Amino acid sequence: MKNKKSVFIVQIIAIITAAIALFSLPGLVRVIWMELGYSPRSDAMSEMYVLNFLWMMWFVLLLILKIVTAYGLFRIRAWAWKLAMIVFSAEFLSRLYGILSIPGEPPTLNHSEGGIIESFSSWPIYIHAVIPLIFIIVLFQKPIKKRFSKTDTI
Repeated sequence: MKNKKSVFIVQIIAIITAAIALFSLPGLVRVIWMELGYSPRSDAMSEMYVLNFLWMMWFVLLLILKIVTAYGLFRIRAWAWKLAMIVFSAEFLSRLYGILSIPGEPPTLNHSEGGIIESFSSWPIYIHAVIPLIFIIVLFQKPIKKRFSKTDTI
């Protein structure tokens, strides 16, 4: 019974991982495509453009690896647990870096300046950072880790 429950939990994690990756990937690729048409006007903007472009490419790589990881987790492959630990750890650390590098308070737009919203909320980045951390904690549970130590498949 415990083994079936562990498999079910891992498959739910795989489905959530694949859904997030498949939902995010087309939008990120579209943003990269639009960024390729942009030409920075100054050296400072050029450095920001390159750094932003590299971050976007990093997240595209992570999303592709998340799709591969989701397949392996869903099929309970022995390699998937290690790959999941690497991918989820890299994603968590990337998101944590993003959180720590947000300068000060989020910007506020008021209606007199033509703003559409009154304030900008940065809480979604916290959720995106917590999700891989939760997955890491769940995948480190003994029954789940033990299930991946076996080489048999479902």
